[in-house]
Amino acid sequence: MFFMKYTFLPLALLTAIILFSPVLSQGDYGSLFLDKNQREIKVDYAAFAIEDSRQMRLEVYYQVYNSSLAFKEEGDLFVASYDIKITVMDKRGRRLKDEKREKTITVADKREALSGTSYRTSQINFVLDPGRYDVRFVLNDHYAKKSNIKKKEFQAKLKDVSKGKPKLSNILFAQAVGPLQDNSELFAKGDKVVIPSVTHYYGGGEDKDNKLLYYLEIYPGSDGQTKATVQTLIRKRKGKMVYRDTLTSLLEKPFARQIREISVDGFEPGEYEIEIELKGARGKKFDKTKGKFHIRWNEESLLQHNYDVLLNQISLIASPKDVKELKKAKSLEEKKAALDSFWKSKDPFPETSRNEFRAEFYSRVRLANANYGYLRRQGWETDRGRILVRYGIPDQIEDYPFALETYPSQIWHYYRKGRYRRFVFVDDSHDGDYRLQYPYDGLGINPDF
Repeated sequence: MFFMKYTFLPLALLTAIILFSPVLSQGDYGSLFLDKNQREIKVDYAAFAIEDSRQMRLEVYYQVYNSSLAFKEEGDLFVASYDIKITVMDKRGRRLKDEKREKTITVADKREALSGTSYRTSQINFVLDPGRYDVRFVLNDHYAKKSNIKKKEFQAKLKDVSKGKPKLSNILFAQAVGPLQDNSELFAKGDKVVIPSVTHYYGGGEDKDNKLLYYLEIYPGSDGQTKATVQTLIRKRKGKMVYRDTLTSLLEKPFARQIREISVDGFEPGEYEIEIELKGARGKKFDKTKGKFHIRWNEESLLQHNYDVLLNQISLIASPKDVKELKKAKSLEEKKAALDSFWKSKDPFPETSRNEFRAEFYSRVRLANANYGYLRRQGWETDRGRILVRYGIPDQIEDYPFALETYPSQIWHYYRKGRYRRFVFVDDSHDGDYRLQYPYDGLGINPDF
């Protein structure tokens, strides 16, 4: 029998290594439980017209998390160094333009260096003729112990908006909009600064800012139109329409700018498509543009749309008596009150404004969904997801991903708090879904390390 074993270190030893290692990076153990957005380099683009020119400005946006980089200890500081190279090619694969940027990040403590929530957003611009282009994005991490080159490739289509009927730009999904200042020209759009949302994620955050925010330009073309209507449709996955509005816009020269905020309160978690259509008199279609965005998982949405799913999640950490009480609630107001009462009863520090127990539970659900989703099941519904939500991140993991005469498997150990538990998961169908093996409560087995 031949197999390859990856053993992940106990947290105490891992912490010691982190404290004294000259280079800090998200090793396999840490990255195993990071949201995929925090492990990856996110790249997006939009194209806009250049005044008094037929050419377009291709804006390439990127977002880099600290957790995706290696940091080197320098005195009392921690430093990451990397370079970014973007290459634009024509449809025949010929290189047209290259842009390279050297980047350095300096932080004051180890937690920030390893943070899965700290990131930088930036952009690089190219001036190009209308047409189709292939774009290659490459990030090279200078301090990584092993080669850490991350690549993204995509195709960009740049319209000719200088003539013909009125047209729309791409949609620039935004995370923030503010007044233009001296040091903010990189993200300037007229007298505003528009910070790109490279991930297109909205709603569900602790700040309760449940708004879809985006920027758009409307070009008058050359056929003499002076006014148009802008129709906006938002559809849930599989085509269910959840929002629609129609606004009138003057076709200004050189172009009109629109910054839109649309409330996504009550939107279910998941993927959505926004379609914006430009129309003239009697509904004549001029142009349309579209894009996809995501609504994050959040308690409020499930409370309104699928209380049973919320109860199933909570049942992973609640007693049958608690779940029975929550099931008694019928109206939305009763459900909110019952849920608030439940979380209040579990709050370890009621004198503070933050309920640590509640925050930890939702953090585990998000991690499970980010890492263990399978087919139509969300991550918390899978065996590994349920154990993660109930017991938290394991103290030690043994991972056997490759095997010739046996199945891929993982062994999770819990020993820092409470009784020792050992959970074995086996991918006996080779489909990526690891099933929990007996004993299902993880008890009755002595440590084997």
